[in-house]
Amino acid sequence: MVDKRGQELLENLNKFKKLGHKMRPHTGLGHSEFMILMCIDNYMKKNKELEKELPGIKVSELSKFTHASAPATSKAIRHLEEKELLERIADEKDRRVVYIALTAGGRKILAEGKEAFDNFVSRTIQKLGDEDTDHLNRISKRLYDIILEDISNVEAREKEKKGRSTC
Repeated sequence: MVDKRGQELLENLNKFKKLGHKMRPHTGLGHSEFMILMCIDNYMKKNKELEKELPGIKVSELSKFTHASAPATSKAIRHLEEKELLERIADEKDRRVVYIALTAGGRKILAEGKEAFDNFVSRTIQKLGDEDTDHLNRISKRLYDIILEDISNVEAREKEKKGRSTC
């Protein structure tokens, strides 16, 4: 049974989860659509740093990075294409390979969204103050590490149980 502190922690984590979906910038896009634009942008920036000459990201890679199914990713891509925020680019060497890239409109929406989010973070830090922000960052990182370690331990025990199965 979870005590009062544990219950309060769970309630606060749930509140933050709910806020995460409400904090999206007012771009007219859903949370997952905006995250797809961000994922494509981040992927392209990393490729540029690695000096890779790719015109975009493959749908399969986008699904992997967003942890979404291929059909869900394809549906979101079609929706973003209809809004002219994404485009499909066929590989010049292998026409079976198709890349997804941001259009100028997609880059504009993404920049507006990032600016709104940066402003939100700045206002929050200003209200919270440097000391409390540093403390929250330290505690948040520690909580993340604790939860990740616990998940890894549970997964390892489950894997061990399956390995001992005598069916």
